[in-house]
Amino acid sequence: MRTSILQSPSAWASLQLSAALERLRLAIKAYNPEQPREPAGTEEGGRWVSADDTSDRMTLAGGFKKKDMGMTVQDFFSKMCQGRFREGVAGQFWSYTIKELLDAEANGTPLAHRCYKILNEDRFRKHGR
Repeated sequence: MRTSILQSPSAWASLQLSAALERLRLAIKAYNPEQPREPAGTEEGGRWVSADDTSDRMTLAGGFKKKDMGMTVQDFFSKMCQGRFREGVAGQFWSYTIKELLDAEANGTPLAHRCYKILNEDRFRKHGR
């Protein structure tokens, strides 16, 4: 006597497993860790944005926006950071652009890392920025 696939528990479990594996394969294929996200600290923070979104809301390295890369450290600090942390930024970096600071930090300059940390982290930012 022939048994339908729906009547056989092992066949039904195998079919369910195959369907689950196919859903997982499709989800992994769609995942792109390089897809930009909304900046942390904003209402939409962490949510994926479309890859073709060219607005300045998208975050680059370390929480900086594309439009920030040409700003000097001094201008960025004045606009975005709480004044009480000013002495934590080494004076040699005030005239650097954010891009130059990121390069110095990437090259392992300890004072550049400290400056980067102050400019980058939300806890040092002005409220609402």
